Amino acid sequence: MVIKVGWSLENMSTYDSFLTTLVYGSQADEAVKFLQVMKGKNCLPGLKFFSNALDMLVKQNDSIHAIPLWDIMVGSGLLPNLIMYNAMIGLYCNNNDVDNAFRLLDGMVFNRAFPDFLTFNIIFRCLIKNKKVHQVCKFFYEMIKNKNPPTHFDCSATIMTLIDGGDPEMAIEIWNYIVENHVLPLDGSANALLIGFCNLGRMSQVRRFAEDMFDRRINIYESTIKKLKDSCDKTGRHGRDKYDCLIRRWKAP
Repeated sequence: MVIKVGWSLENMSTYDSFLTTLVYGSQADEAVKFLQVMKGKNCLPGLKFFSNALDMLVKQNDSIHAIPLWDIMVGSGLLPNLIMYNAMIGLYCNNNDVDNAFRLLDGMVFNRAFPDFLTFNIIFRCLIKNKKVHQVCKFFYEMIKNKNPPTHFDCSATIMTLIDGGDPEMAIEIWNYIVENHVLPLDGSANALLIGFCNLGRMSQVRRFAEDMFDRRINIYESTIKKLKDSCDKTGRHGRDKYDCLIRRWKAP
């Protein structure tokens, strides 16, 4: 068609249909090639096409084609919206590319797209998954500063990540924060803290935390109690005495 009539904005609906057919027909590489030509002819489609195409590519976890599509769109002056940013950040995180996820996060506000809870949550879970201990700590407080604190589920995962990653003191800070700010329910984080410190053999702190948790009527799981028993048994009679005190509190109505 373009050989006969040339490139024209009047034919944009036809171009859109053609490009959409390529993307949905698993020929995204051809779509990207055509978009590069169209950019040179000032005939790029609008934001609606890019939004739909990116949505399809993200669902396919196709970063190979989604990234150049995104670059063409942004390079042409089109401003992605929050949904599109979250989709691309999610794609980067699914592929463990935290650096580029942060790059998009940092550039969002300049395109008048402001990160929301989902934006922060996607990146935070990626940091936890990849055990980026230092970045987990830093990003935790960044989320709080932006009034998008983590869920109770992510807090318990954070505590385990920090303890396993060699920063138990920061895990205590996280625990203190969620208690003081009522990030409910506390059960998951409480049990994660006890198990983590059992694994470190720091039984005096385990007892102190457990006593406080009993006072707060936090549910300590039976599997956690078994872990406490095993850890206390390793320290001899003194440890067993500590366990007996804890088990009495646990069984108390």
